[in-house]
Amino acid sequence: MVISVRAASMFILFAILVSIASASTLAVKVTVTQDTLAVGTNVSVMTGGVVLEEKKAGSDGYARFNLSDGSYFMQLRRYPYPLHVSLVEVKGNTEITLTMRQLISYASAYGQIFGPSDFSNASVSAYQNGLIVKRAAPNAHGFYLMSFLPEGEYELEFIAPGFVTMKEKTYLLAADFIELSPTLEKFKEEEEHLPVLSAPGSVKQFSIIEVSITKGLAPLSGEKISVETPSGKAEINTGSDGKARINAAEAGTYKFTYQSQTVVTAAVGKEQEEEPEPVAPELQPAQPPVQGPGQQDSGGGALLFVVLAFLSVVGVAAIAIAAISYLRGKKKHRK
Repeated sequence: MVISVRAASMFILFAILVSIASASTLAVKVTVTQDTLAVGTNVSVMTGGVVLEEKKAGSDGYARFNLSDGSYFMQLRRYPYPLHVSLVEVKGNTEITLTMRQLISYASAYGQIFGPSDFSNASVSAYQNGLIVKRAAPNAHGFYLMSFLPEGEYELEFIAPGFVTMKEKTYLLAADFIELSPTLEKFKEEEEHLPVLSAPGSVKQFSIIEVSITKGLAPLSGEKISVETPSGKAEINTGSDGKARINAAEAGTYKFTYQSQTVVTAAVGKEQEEEPEPVAPELQPAQPPVQGPGQQDSGGGALLFVVLAFLSVVGVAAIAIAAISYLRGKKKHRK
């Protein structure tokens, strides 16, 4: 455990030494308007709205800082002079001279834009009553400094390609530096259209199966599609119209695969075609059953029996009447 702590301590010390060794020296000479050394002036190094280090200018008028290469704001504070802000680029050992002015009749705005990584086409614009007063371009790190603005109310507009434009209203005072460091939001990218594979659900055997690949509303050409046919595997490619075609030479299932998408087309042969639904026959009136030679209709036989019985009764009555008439005639003849 002791060894690991020592090792960690040595690593941290080594990192600090490397950092110091790789840092550049920024020497800031501070003067006033008459080119007089401004001894004792407070000099602050700022980045991202944070004060990294603060020193006083020495007897030689210099304040020295060990900094990594990059962009920094230098703030100079000395009573009764107004605040002074300068933008400094550090590339290796750098020496600059900053002059403080006792009278400043203009307003200034400064800051760092966060969000974008490329500021090549970014801009900061100051509008007053809808009219542009001044425009500045931030440097490669998003730092900007806009000075020589008349005192008044402004709308500052921050623009960077691919990011939502930000507008901020502020009142800029003469002889003052206002810091505005906005964070821009990236445009919400529209959902990327995914390619879509499509094919008919069924076709007739010996017809052409047409498969298409589109992305959004645009056809995709030169795309390879794998096909599993009833007789084996094959590959087809889409043309300029985003479509690929294959002959359904055999009845069965054709499976098309593109990337992670799969669609299936059924090729139907003649023997597989659906037969038309049978039509129900029209209802016919019931016909009396045909009787065979040895068959009799029970209803017809009863009727015939009644008729014959009636005729028999009538016949017997007629014979009886005839016999009575004959006997009566014979009796009269005897008298």
